[in-house]
Amino acid sequence: MEHATVFPDRKSRTSLIPDDAQAALLRQHRLSADVRRAGGSGVDWYPLVKLFSDGKYRIVFLITEMAEDGDTVFGLYNFGFSLPAPATGPFSLAVLEAGWDGQTIFRDAGFHAGGRLSAYVGYASLVGRVEDDCWHRPNLLQRGSDRGSLFTEEQLYTLRKNSSRQAEARWKFDMADLVPVVKLVERKPGAAWLITEIDADSDTLFGLCDSGNGIPALDTVSAFVLSRGRDSGFLVERDDSFIARAPLSAYARAARKAGRIVEVS
Repeated sequence: MEHATVFPDRKSRTSLIPDDAQAALLRQHRLSADVRRAGGSGVDWYPLVKLFSDGKYRIVFLITEMAEDGDTVFGLYNFGFSLPAPATGPFSLAVLEAGWDGQTIFRDAGFHAGGRLSAYVGYASLVGRVEDDCWHRPNLLQRGSDRGSLFTEEQLYTLRKNSSRQAEARWKFDMADLVPVVKLVERKPGAAWLITEIDADSDTLFGLCDSGNGIPALDTVSAFVLSRGRDSGFLVERDDSFIARAPLSAYARAARKAGRIVEVS
């Protein structure tokens, strides 16, 4: 996947997170930056790293991104004693390594995210603390016509299989460069989506998203929202003429140059 080569001229700045995990976190940060440039808030990533303390205060961090400085990380955190509820935002690894209020911070080497960050935020808001459990949205596409209007059963099978492949890649702090399975289009505004995978909630899609503003980016989008015509009310349709000819990264490169999703050879 693009942005795979990171921190080429420096040694790792933290012992809390291994180099391959730092590379993956920076890659996610750079891809989120593309979304923010397009006017979004960033990608709803799966957390890749969990940090925690074993002291008297229950400190937990679920990290999704790392900034270019190699110190600032982003995600969901709970300081226990200092905040009444978990919060999201940036924090410094250097501060953690120095010891937070005398507590030693460790990495949970066995952590494997069961959902995207928003799912952990949703669950944490219910129980008041960060847990390994996360809240999954109800399966919104089980009402027949909603699902069938966007994907064939064969496409759904491939999207779910790709999600499993991506989960295996995340375990290795990697990102699979998958071939788009389906192209969705919104005819009048000119928006389009090249989708590679669907989450276990049967709603969250991941792929190359082009809202028609000239800044396409890799991002998540709700299948339920698309099936209902998005906010604009225009109908979203499946482009049955689309045949994928390259991995998603190739489409992303071509789209950035053209300012919209285009065909690749």
